[in-house]
Amino acid sequence: LDRYCPARTGFATDAAWEAGRRRLRVAYKVLRRLLRDREAPVRRSAAFALGHLGNREAVLALYDQLIREKHAPTKAALAVALGRLRYRTARPLIAGLTWSANPVLRAAGIAGLGYLGDPEDVATLRRFLRNPDPGLRRSAAAALGHLGQPCAVRLIRRLLKDPNPAVQAAAIEALARLDARGDADAIAALADNPAKPVRLAAVMALRRIGQTRHAPRLRPRLADESEDVAGESALTLAHLGGRLPATRLRRLLDSRHNAVRLAATRAAGLAGVRAAIPDLAPLLTHPHQALRVAAIRALGHLVAHQLRDRLLARLREERGAPRAALLHTLG
Repeated sequence: LDRYCPARTGFATDAAWEAGRRRLRVAYKVLRRLLRDREAPVRRSAAFALGHLGNREAVLALYDQLIREKHAPTKAALAVALGRLRYRTARPLIAGLTWSANPVLRAAGIAGLGYLGDPEDVATLRRFLRNPDPGLRRSAAAALGHLGQPCAVRLIRRLLKDPNPAVQAAAIEALARLDARGDADAIAALADNPAKPVRLAAVMALRRIGQTRHAPRLRPRLADESEDVAGESALTLAHLGGRLPATRLRRLLDSRHNAVRLAATRAAGLAGVRAAIPDLAPLLTHPHQALRVAAIRALGHLVAHQLRDRLLARLREERGAPRAALLHTLG
């Protein structure tokens, strides 16, 4: 941050974003400075980062900038960040954004109120559920899910039949977040929806709800035309104790997409699919850290004793999360 931020907007934007994603508290001072940068993308990334750091100084800096910010996308990022940090002093400003003519600001106001978690805001969010703009309906569904109020379940349930797939997916995620087990059957039925976002959200929601009786419904999804849906279906089945066909799982482990391989790797370990061992062993040296960690844990479940020498060799080279996973696996 210190080295590249004064030089180029792109470096500053990317570095600030990464500092927030990793929750690097040591970057607080420079992020606060970037919150006043002349370039709007830099200020927006700094707002995102400070929203993930969560200390009081960050809250005050964000609130001060929200009052003075003119750039709409940056103002939106500031409102969402303050909502995530549950800074209730900002509630009037965040609620005011829901009346803005700018849809970006309205969506940010909706999201901010959801993160704040005030039961009084249910009525405010409710008026967006029938809005003609699907983006605002989607934001309202997500916000009601974050609000955490039981009365929100009935409101979100209506959106399961929304004509827009993104709104349906947001409603599914919100119901899962609220642990709406009474809607599990309706969500399971949406696992066969023609729209990929809806199928993906349904599969992941069923994993969160955790009712084993839905496992048979998910088996056909292992052959889904979308590898993302197939990979997440494998992981959900593993969580629910369902049987995973080794052939299909190995095909997912051979995917070009790391997210799919990650889900399949975790599924192989949870379900104890020993036939996947030849596909898991090469992942111990994969450049993607999360995939290495998942492979270490999966092999730990399956054959830690057979691969002990190889795991010990990796222990000398790994740091951070992969090293912690290796130590746990090796006992």
